[in-house]
Amino acid sequence: YYLPGIGVVISLSLAEYFRLYFLTGFPWANISYILLDTTADKWFAILGPYGLNMLLLLTCFTIASSLRIRKIANFSLATLLLSILLFAPQSFRDEPSKNLTTSVRLVQPNAAQEKKWSAEFAPKFFENMIKMTAQKPRPDIIIWPETSLYLPYNSASEEIEKMREATQESILVFGALKIDQTNFLKNSLIIENKNQETAFYDKAKLVPFGEYLPFTNLKSYFKISERSNLFGWGFKRGSGSQLIRLSNGLNFVPLICYEAIFSDFLKPSVKNADFILQITNDAWFGRSIGPQQHLAQLRIRSIEYGLPVIRVANTGISAIIDANGIVLKNLPVNKSGYLDAFIPSRKQSTVYGEYGNLIFLSLILMSLMVAFLYKQIINRVRLATETN
Repeated sequence: YYLPGIGVVISLSLAEYFRLYFLTGFPWANISYILLDTTADKWFAILGPYGLNMLLLLTCFTIASSLRIRKIANFSLATLLLSILLFAPQSFRDEPSKNLTTSVRLVQPNAAQEKKWSAEFAPKFFENMIKMTAQKPRPDIIIWPETSLYLPYNSASEEIEKMREATQESILVFGALKIDQTNFLKNSLIIENKNQETAFYDKAKLVPFGEYLPFTNLKSYFKISERSNLFGWGFKRGSGSQLIRLSNGLNFVPLICYEAIFSDFLKPSVKNADFILQITNDAWFGRSIGPQQHLAQLRIRSIEYGLPVIRVANTGISAIIDANGIVLKNLPVNKSGYLDAFIPSRKQSTVYGEYGNLIFLSLILMSLMVAFLYKQIINRVRLATETN
């Protein structure tokens, strides 16, 4: 009875893990995310989402087995695992959140998806962001959301100049489309400041069928027109996760939209980071629960790596999140406005930040070894019984 159950736990855990990679990955709404805002969410900093998946599934299996086979051993094991899941994290102390001296402004234009790119409304949204940016007192850093510039960066010299005038000495971080030297389109995060050269980060995790078309080598087989995308077959992906240093000495790891749902994407860059910055356009979610789910997954990244997060979303929810995954300030969804705050401090490095998903893979290997040994013991006991 136990071996098939453990097999199901391992299979479901691996299935969730493989969602990281299928069609470049779509690990939205992982099973373990239901534990956010419970006593168990501190486990994210140790086991990560996939190790916690396994612990949660194993706990559920032992509870189910104790109800089916009413033995003291089954009940004791279920109680032990449930206690580990829910109460063991209480021994992990939360480091109190402190604010750095760096001030930041989150600008949320609330540009509806059907109006965001229109010739009539796009300039109006832009001018509204300029007005919010110019409000005094000016912070150290001003952040606009993903694709907040309605023209490609290469063709927006007048708009860029207006943005520089509005920001004055502040650092401006914003999202825009950019055409590279090979005429490929990139979804970029751009940093403008008088005290440093313009810096770029190009989105590396692209949404399948939304930002790129998988299996483009099969386009002739399916008779898909070359005109289906003016810039070839979607966006060109960037090189990967980066650590960006600002002119004020702070380091941050950028995320554009959907990159936030990949737990391991940040790992190569977080060691010397002061915070994580996500810019996103969640307007295409409409009035669904999508923006809330997207924010929740970003909060989990904060817990996993012990880093504060700044989130700037076109239609919301823009937020300041501390290193414990707690939302300190936010702008509600479908509202236009700006939010001023100080960047929270980071925590010490976490276990998951150091080892990533190796922890989960080690748990899988250990489970397979235990299952194999258990099978060998059962076979020997059965053989000895039959012999006698």
